[in-house]
Parts: sequence; structure tokens; C-alpha cells
Amino acid sequence: MGYTVKHKRRFQLFWRRIRNVAEDGLIVTGTHRYFLKEDKTAVEIPIHMASFKFSKERQIMNEEKSRQDAARKKLSIAKPDKSA
Repeated sequence: MGYTVKHKRRFQLFWRRIRNVAEDGLIVTGTHRYFLKEDKTAVEIPIHMASFKFSKERQIMNEEKSRQDAARKKLSIAKPDKSA
């Protein structure tokens, strides 16, 4: 399940879409935002004077990922250390 991102540069009239996004984030330098699509292609967009809109599916994916991480952490804490 992917989500859609709309983006446009300042002073542009129309929004552009990136569909089927699986993951997004900032490049280490902080000057570009990257989007990894489900087909493993990457899109980089300079964030200087850019606007982004994310679909509601992104929030759902983030919440699911947080729950999975919390469950994984809870399992790792619950396992007793057998070497002791």
C-alpha cells in the first residue's frame, strides 16, 4: 500500500503528483526530500521554496510502523537473557 505526495515549487500554479510512495525522508544535507516508490525508484526534490502535501495513507502507514516497532521492542524486552 503506497501513498501519494503532491508537490510544487513556489510560484507554480499546478501541483505535481508522485504516486505509490513507500517511504520518504530528508537527505542528510537537508536540502532535498527523497521519495522511494514501491517499484524501488527514487525521486529527489529540492525543498528550498517547495511545498508538499501528503495523502492520509501516509499517516496510516506511519501509525502501523510505530505499532510494529513498539511490539518488536516489547518482545525484545520480554525475552529473558539465557546467558545469565
